[in-house]
Amino acid sequence: MALILMRHGHASPGPSGEKELSKIGVKQAENVAYQLFEAGYEVQLILHSGKLRASQTAAILAAQIGHSAIVQHVAGLLPTDDVTEIAIEINRATVSVAIVGHMPQISNLLFHLTGVQDTPAFETAAATTLTKGEFDWEIDEEFHPKLL
Repeated sequence: MALILMRHGHASPGPSGEKELSKIGVKQAENVAYQLFEAGYEVQLILHSGKLRASQTAAILAAQIGHSAIVQHVAGLLPTDDVTEIAIEINRATVSVAIVGHMPQISNLLFHLTGVQDTPAFETAAATTLTKGEFDWEIDEEFHPKLL
């Protein structure tokens, strides 16, 4: 079972909950989603915060690595949310999951799951893949947007 943690792509200016992906943000998300596809990742469940930029990023991710995935908004993925509840849900999952969130919450979630102090940076649209180890989740790979 794989876990992918991804930050939303670059957003256009606007009210916080209504910011949509900018043209650059769309390209970033598409690029990272394609890198994940090329690396062989596939997910059955994609969870996002419900903010427009996160739901758009989740849809782009679904088009590449989650063709039959359930894509849904869940509580606990907003920028300042406590990561405890979403971590419990992740640990209960029986399928591969992608989480699309925001800073600093997505970075806090990575630290909570791995216990690794120096976790990878999450610039816009960056993703980190993890696998379940014996006691904690372990970081596998990092994916960063590459714009041509």
